[in-house]
Amino acid sequence: MDCHAPALGSEVNNAASRIYAVEGSCFVLAPCAVVSEAMIDELCDTPEKRDLNHVGGGHAVIYGPDGSALVSKLPEDSEGILYADIDLAAIVMAKNAADPAGHYSRPDVTRLLINKTRMRRVEAFALPIDRSANDDAAYREDV
Repeated sequence: MDCHAPALGSEVNNAASRIYAVEGSCFVLAPCAVVSEAMIDELCDTPEKRDLNHVGGGHAVIYGPDGSALVSKLPEDSEGILYADIDLAAIVMAKNAADPAGHYSRPDVTRLLINKTRMRRVEAFALPIDRSANDDAAYREDV
């Protein structure tokens, strides 16, 4: 493994794109930027910055609604255009397999609640372990 590879490299990006295809029952075009040595020379003015970058990063691919790759991935260091023949019926098949509104829909165990009361964006709170005895007494009086 390349010790200078970024944490979110092509494997993670492509895995996420594959999951998007399956979860959305849709086709996903998964482009990836390619970094050249010239780009690293231009952007990295310190050794620390150079250590965080590496040449490559490509692996663009197209996924079908079932998560299958419809084309071979482009090489890590190559730019190009990918073409795939798609069958829109594959979307219907994938949605029937997942069936999120059918028998997987469980109103007995899942529900959506909407609170239309205006709420503050930031609010202070304390965990029970962080409370003092005085806080607990004040809390019991409020309840």
